[in-house]
Amino acid sequence: MNNLGYCELCDQEKELQLSHIVPSFVYKWMKKSSVTGYIRHGETPNKRVQDGDKVYLLCRDCEQRFGNWEDIFARKVFIPLHEEGSIDPYGKWLLKFSTSVSWRVLTFFKNYLDINHFPHHLLSAVDNALTKWKEFLLDKRPHPAGFEQHMLPFRDFIEDRNDPDLPSNFNRYVSRSIDIDAACDKTEAFIYVKMCRILLIGFIAIDHPDYWRDTKIHVNRGILEKKRYKVPETIRNFMYYKAERAQKVFRSMSDRQWDLIGQDYKKNPEKFRDSEMFHAITRDSIMFGDAAFDDVRK
Repeated sequence: MNNLGYCELCDQEKELQLSHIVPSFVYKWMKKSSVTGYIRHGETPNKRVQDGDKVYLLCRDCEQRFGNWEDIFARKVFIPLHEEGSIDPYGKWLLKFSTSVSWRVLTFFKNYLDINHFPHHLLSAVDNALTKWKEFLLDKRPHPAGFEQHMLPFRDFIEDRNDPDLPSNFNRYVSRSIDIDAACDKTEAFIYVKMCRILLIGFIAIDHPDYWRDTKIHVNRGILEKKRYKVPETIRNFMYYKAERAQKVFRSMSDRQWDLIGQDYKKNPEKFRDSEMFHAITRDSIMFGDAAFDDVRK
């Protein structure tokens, strides 16, 4: 056994697998639908990569447990949403999948990054959330208690600039970004997972559940795509912050990398015109004009 250690989920000493933090099917779709065939991480835009963050986290059995839920979610939600298919009502697998993603992101932040920005009184909530999520994933409890999972799908581009605070790259951020974070204020904390057109929020501490409507993932079954979504301004503002941050990061990309992108687009002009990126750029430019290209160096 080359990577013997204790599995973070089942706590047994086994050979550990190199586990994706964000499920691998998200990166595979990003590469498949990309004009360049590469992806770029938000914090390192000058580096073209072909995969996401991976760490030795789970044993083979637990990796397979997560993989089963990922396969169902990819087939029944992610691919239909991104390729204009219909999304059927969900079953028990959706809460298992979403909880598994929130659990691994929070574990990743706690063990490999940091949660030093969390107030001291919320650190116990972090441990409690990890415990409840783990017990639910291992079928030791029927639901994740108060540590709710909320999911918001974005099927359509935003076409109306009614909100003066809307970032000028928002359609590109919504449709073409993968982003994770562990966020908090003085009383509330959540895991933020952006998987292209899907936003997942896993709550560590929630102040006002009544501020949300039609986004909570239920234990047994439900409908994911609805018409009356409601999310609090804190989440909207956090998304805006993340989009603006992505814009600033890409503005710092080197001239050489912009040249490489330009060369790839020139090699595949038809693929670019048919790409989701082209349509997102078009929507942003219609709403914002030249300001839509603030993330492109002059």
